[in-house]
Amino acid sequence: MNVRPGSQGSIVAAPIGGDHVANPPFRLPSLEEILAIMTVGRYAALLRSGGFDGYVNIGAFDCAPANSASAVIHSLSLRADTPYAVIEADGNCITTSHLGQLETVAAQCRRRRAAFRAGAGDMSRVPS
Repeated sequence: MNVRPGSQGSIVAAPIGGDHVANPPFRLPSLEEILAIMTVGRYAALLRSGGFDGYVNIGAFDCAPANSASAVIHSLSLRADTPYAVIEADGNCITTSHLGQLETVAAQCRRRRAAFRAGAGDMSRVPS
């Protein structure tokens, strides 16, 4: 950190040259990676807070960010014993398979909530 003359003691970072901005010394994440990271981060934050009974990840069919996030979230769900379903939609209709997945997760969530109310569970159990 440098103190610029005449800045009345303000501490500011040293200036960055234009070549550093145009050619950063690291690889910037792609939009797909950012979307997957944000989806996983949102799930992990909610899991830690105990703010839900289960999770349904709905993504577009063959969407790379959704598929990447689903792989990580599935692993976290198994470790935290949290109901989880992935639904890949290719339009605006819900198929019989999708409906079955949603009904299963809803039943698992009801059982999980009942166990929590009975004092047998911990809604904020986070994988280590």
